[in-house]
Amino acid sequence: MNIGRREFMFGLSASVLLGSKIPATGSENSNIHIVDLANGFYQDRGKTPNPKEIDNRHLPNHPDLCTVDDVRFLENLQSKGVDTIIRYYSDENNAGITCKNLTVRERDLLQDFGFAICMVYQFEGRKRGRYRASTAKRDAKFILQRATEVLNQPEGSAVYIGVDEDADKNPEKDVLDYFRILNDEVQGRFDIGIYAPGSRCKAVRDNGLAKYFWVPEAPAWDGTTEFMNSGSWTMYQNKTEMQRSALAVADARDIKLDTDLMNPLAGNTIGAFNKDGSIKTYAKSKIEMVAAKRFWVTAGTANLRETPNGKPIGHMCVARMVHVLGYQGNWAKVDIDEDGIAEGYIHKKLLQPLSKKPSYFRSGCKPIQL
Repeated sequence: MNIGRREFMFGLSASVLLGSKIPATGSENSNIHIVDLANGFYQDRGKTPNPKEIDNRHLPNHPDLCTVDDVRFLENLQSKGVDTIIRYYSDENNAGITCKNLTVRERDLLQDFGFAICMVYQFEGRKRGRYRASTAKRDAKFILQRATEVLNQPEGSAVYIGVDEDADKNPEKDVLDYFRILNDEVQGRFDIGIYAPGSRCKAVRDNGLAKYFWVPEAPAWDGTTEFMNSGSWTMYQNKTEMQRSALAVADARDIKLDTDLMNPLAGNTIGAFNKDGSIKTYAKSKIEMVAAKRFWVTAGTANLRETPNGKPIGHMCVARMVHVLGYQGNWAKVDIDEDGIAEGYIHKKLLQPLSKKPSYFRSGCKPIQL
């Protein structure tokens, strides 16, 4: 993939759209700096190991799997100002993700590039009845084993628990029991975070069972609008599974990444850790600048135009986010895929600041592939 030749599914040819790219000027300080990767950044990540080549912790144990580094990908993230990468603990490399688990080798490479690392535990997060007292001890044992015996994750850093489902699949009482027991088992060695819809984050927060609250890009999920607007969240995952963004430039053809931003009201850390074992902190000015330039789309469908009041070249859907790089009259120049490059213009009356998330409603709008 070439940085200068990104394609978007706007119903137009790539050549037409590429001609409309608008250079971003003066936006460096507002560029995103946190990404999360469900899969590793390896060029051989598409391979599937033989079942006999899986060790007793259900992790890849094949010499040719998850070993061909995609250095170009890391160099590109570095050049774009990314300083933190969120990676995963998981009982198995499930859901077709062959390099989901962070390994010692990958940890060392990320840290050699200067990236801080933040950890999330996620396995079968969308399974009905997944979160209950009976599973908490097992999950805590796995997390502690991976964090302390394998990866040497520094104590005092965070482990987020991925409750990656809407509120109807697991009763609230069961989720709260799960987090109580998990906290008892972890015994304060790591700070606990939760990745979940707003209603789950609120319940866990109200009961004092987590320190960090990470909300997915799922605008229709229960309680998400209310929790975001309460200002109680820590991180918001504002873009998911991007492949066409210039952030995803890589030698591997199937790398997908998500991007995240911090709440300026929630402190200066997300619990990530540096190579020396210290907890990563971020400048207040950086957190505030990133947040100040993120806006919600309020219309069911907001046209993305080539020039102010010009021809439509794409669209954004309600309760999705854009990065505003500047204004020309009543028109906002926007970056829709978090690479710091403007794709077009949206009328500013169709946008609201980060602190005022609109409620999601069905409008027939289909998000474009980024």
